[in-house]
Amino acid sequence: MSLSSSEGYGDIIVKRILKILLKFSSVLLGGIFLGAVLLVFSFCLPEEPMQNHLRESIPTLTKYLGTSEMIVGYQSSFDGSFTDGLMLQNAVYDEGHTLLEKAMGIYRNGWENDLWYPRETLVEYLNGVATEEYSYARYWHGYLVALKPMLVFFNLEEIYFFNQIAQALLLMFVVGALVKKNKTKYAVCYGITYLFLVPVVMPMTLSLSMCFYLYLIINCLQMCWHDKWVEKGWYAYVFLVIGMVTSYVDFLTYPIVTLGIPMVMFFVLSEHDKIKQMVGKILTYSATWGIGYIGMWASKWFIGSLILKENILQDAGNTLAHRMDAITYDSRILSFFSVVWYNMKMYKALPYILLVIALLVAAIIMAIKYPAKKTKMQLLIGCIPYAIIALMPFVWYAVALNHSGEHYMFTFRALIVTVFAGSCMLMNCFECNRNNRDKNKQTSEERKTNG
Repeated sequence: MSLSSSEGYGDIIVKRILKILLKFSSVLLGGIFLGAVLLVFSFCLPEEPMQNHLRESIPTLTKYLGTSEMIVGYQSSFDGSFTDGLMLQNAVYDEGHTLLEKAMGIYRNGWENDLWYPRETLVEYLNGVATEEYSYARYWHGYLVALKPMLVFFNLEEIYFFNQIAQALLLMFVVGALVKKNKTKYAVCYGITYLFLVPVVMPMTLSLSMCFYLYLIINCLQMCWHDKWVEKGWYAYVFLVIGMVTSYVDFLTYPIVTLGIPMVMFFVLSEHDKIKQMVGKILTYSATWGIGYIGMWASKWFIGSLILKENILQDAGNTLAHRMDAITYDSRILSFFSVVWYNMKMYKALPYILLVIALLVAAIIMAIKYPAKKTKMQLLIGCIPYAIIALMPFVWYAVALNHSGEHYMFTFRALIVTVFAGSCMLMNCFECNRNNRDKNKQTSEERKTNG
């Protein structure tokens, strides 16, 4: 190859890279702009009807104060009422700030020395009791784009009821679409995964519903447009947007599910037989999700600092460093195993133990009765992407070490990625497709007839 042709090839590679970077930057900057505009528009809505609707819901607000268990004795049924209180405070607080300051500062009321009792202080604010003012500027709080309009028309009880309906419809759509696509065994996995979210909690919490809604909606879109996204090569951009939206609306609950669940679904809906290709997809989509997540979050620190003339960047940096630090005085390695145990023990309850045993027994029976018509190498290759994705929650725990150890009562839900990926990996080891079973049965009967 001549020197000139080598230089020409190198120029083409550089141009392609620059083109990709330009597209990614455009999507990221466009998302940041759109997020800021939507947040500003949400603060144009009148707070008075929102406050009136929450006054109607004061009995509900005072029923569960702070952190509570919906099923007494089961920590996994923690209801997220503390964070819900913060979200509602941020939605209805209205005291002497410009529109941009409201959108970027996200102000709320509270007691002296910033003691966090959000539902108690929210009730006091609704009753006209004077309290201190605080800002929560290091998050985007994009959930307000949906929450504020809903509070204009509905009280909290009605929102919880609509929450239940919306979650059920989205879940049924995904399961139904999988069955229609002849992926029934993976639809079973999807339903099983939902059980590990602790379903009794999900409709009755706003904060813990954000990531659930995100992956449900993405899965619905995958059911409709997966083939087009693959054909156009858009999946990297899809995961970039997912990371951005996760950072925009979530309160750092269990965000890794918005990466893990859609990625498992990608492999469920795709046919791959090359290990290098599969691992490359996982690394690429994980990287773009991470860029979207971190890029969107960091943009809020810079924009907020400029508009509010405060050093939000320093506050966010200190908080981030703390959340990534080891717990107590343990080393990072010891802390990691402690954090993993804290999160896994949330399923240390008889119903979940029996469920896991029943699922394993069923998987063994199905594997024996309906073995997959694949070679050992094909089975191994088919299991690899699911095995890698199943490790994602543990990588997240290793990164967000302190946060995952301190807030394990809701970060344990990240383990549903392991549940979904692991169950899909098991399903890969046997064939429960009805059409194939009928075909195999017909072939067996023909052999007997010919014999």
